[in-house]
Amino acid sequence: MEEYVKAGLAFYKFNLLSKETGIVHAITTRKGGVSAPPFDSLNLGWNVGDAKECVGRNYNVLGRALGLRLDSFVMCKQVHGDRVMEVKKKYEARGHLPPCGDEADAMITNVPGLILMVRIADCIPVLFCDPVQRVVGIAHAGWKGTLKKIAVKTIEVLIGQYNSDPATILVGIGPGIGPCCYEVGGPVRTLYEESFSFGRRLLEERKGKYYLNLWEANRSQLLETGIREEHIEIAGLCSSCNPRNFFSYRREKERTGRFAALIGIEEQVISCFS
Repeated sequence: MEEYVKAGLAFYKFNLLSKETGIVHAITTRKGGVSAPPFDSLNLGWNVGDAKECVGRNYNVLGRALGLRLDSFVMCKQVHGDRVMEVKKKYEARGHLPPCGDEADAMITNVPGLILMVRIADCIPVLFCDPVQRVVGIAHAGWKGTLKKIAVKTIEVLIGQYNSDPATILVGIGPGIGPCCYEVGGPVRTLYEESFSFGRRLLEERKGKYYLNLWEANRSQLLETGIREEHIEIAGLCSSCNPRNFFSYRREKERTGRFAALIGIEEQVISCFS
């Protein structure tokens, strides 16, 4: 994963996905926007307490920097569930904010010109690309969504509805709270140990406390679906211990902004990221 700066906007891209022509993707940071503390500065969450005008201006900054229209973004109402939403058309924009679809925590599309987006403040964004069938997807995987196998269910829809071959699907597991910082209590620890054959190795004990590795939890699940190990790229960037780049719900004790992960198929072959 590499960091880029374009028109004052700092963002990351997966090396694996960057090789695919005509695929737009990015992981934003908290840099480059107009919001005041504690939402400084590129907050993309409109219901976290930030001024709506500032959030709207931040989306305009994002769109201009990446060469994307505001109405090309599609978001879902994230509820920490396991529903995968297939996106076939644009949704109506809400004034100065991008459109939002139904309740879901993953989206898939094969329609050029639609940019799928999830907002993050510790949960893990997972990006999917099938370069053969020309379809992309994105998932929002916190501890609940990971436990419910949201990434696996996204792969299942890709296979069932788009005839994707797991051996050709590329996956980027983005920044989010890492095993260095994600302390969990007994109930969550037990759920993971009992739900997965590899559950115990997802937890590390340090001084009597347990820390959960959501990056590895998603990677291990994806490997069991037939995704090749070399086709999974993990960002390895912790939102909680990287305050200069990322918002963190846990670090900021809930009052913070949201960064975003996005992916889509360009309407033109020439990438605006090149």
